[in-house]
Amino acid sequence: MRPSKIIQQDLTYQPAQGEMLDLFPTRMFRGYCPLNREIVVKDVKNIIDGVKEKDPDNLSNNYTTYFYQDAREEMERLPWFTDFANQMKDTYIAFIKQNYDMRVDHLSRHDIHFFCWANLYNEENEHQTHNHLRSLISGTYYPLITDKEAIKFFTPNVGFDFGTRAMGEGIDLGIRNTRFHGTEGTQSSVEFFPEDGEFLLWPSSMQHCVGRAKPEDRDGYERISISFNLDHNDPLEDTISGTDMRYNFIK
Repeated sequence: MRPSKIIQQDLTYQPAQGEMLDLFPTRMFRGYCPLNREIVVKDVKNIIDGVKEKDPDNLSNNYTTYFYQDAREEMERLPWFTDFANQMKDTYIAFIKQNYDMRVDHLSRHDIHFFCWANLYNEENEHQTHNHLRSLISGTYYPLITDKEAIKFFTPNVGFDFGTRAMGEGIDLGIRNTRFHGTEGTQSSVEFFPEDGEFLLWPSSMQHCVGRAKPEDRDGYERISISFNLDHNDPLEDTISGTDMRYNFIK
């Protein structure tokens, strides 16, 4: 007779006691911009209408001023734009000083690169996954949100995310208007659902996207945003070597 299978009952689950460390966080900033949103919305709509009149068949481009320098310059001449640029540049300085301890005492507002464009999502528009080159910090201001689509950010540590396969959905980490994917300790992505008047700042290298509004949400929806890139030049040291020569003869 074969002996019955013996099942051990005396095993004890004994994970080590200790502390969990949250390392290598990615800092983002969410704030409120106190502009007159009605005026901003009206002005952006007028500018985008002008873009659509000039380029009516280019549906992939004519919802934004990104590709149209004259439209961007038109927005920069509007009365509220100076206040907007001032606050975003000042917030940029506070962000990079607090989070990266960068030197900023050599800078003025006019030393800061601020490339800015407006967007009007009111059709089947979407912005596929991308990041922003030649920039340190990027951001978006939301004067009007009437749809339910989020801006989605992906973990910058793609290799680690691939290896862990953290697959949880809809995790609540106590941050308002957000939805995380992954696990509490290892998030693979996060969706922000911004409110009117809010803006976000994030490292420009972070991959992000804005999805297409769901068919049931497209009736009358509008999503107006103003996106921007920020950067500056650090002073260089150890430059006085060789014989000085200007390179302005190179075209």
